[in-house]
Amino acid sequence: MGQKTADNLAKAIGGEGELGFLYFDANAYVVNQRDAAFRTTIEKNYPNIKIIPAGFSDPSRVLQVASAMILQHPKIKAIYAPWADPASGVLQSVRAAHRDDIAVGTMDLSNTVAVSLVTG
Repeated sequence: MGQKTADNLAKAIGGEGELGFLYFDANAYVVNQRDAAFRTTIEKNYPNIKIIPAGFSDPSRVLQVASAMILQHPKIKAIYAPWADPASGVLQSVRAAHRDDIAVGTMDLSNTVAVSLVTG
């Protein structure tokens, strides 16, 4: 799942640029494996993508983490989140920053993520 998400997000940004990598900074084997596969795929296959890493341990704080990432890296083209709850926080931060040019990648689907996909 991490590999496919990495490939699709890299494709969405044309294989180059800054990519925010929000990884789960807690011990959760499946999520940690997703994050590792995502990062490894980007590093190995997309040398023109610069990874901007930031960890989180509380999904309810991702809005703040992603907002800070967008402010600190104005050229960011995409942000990865490992599942739907943190991806919802990323989507909120992208909307709040009025940055409809930032692609968001995740591996799960929730109502919030689904509505965002349908509305573009």
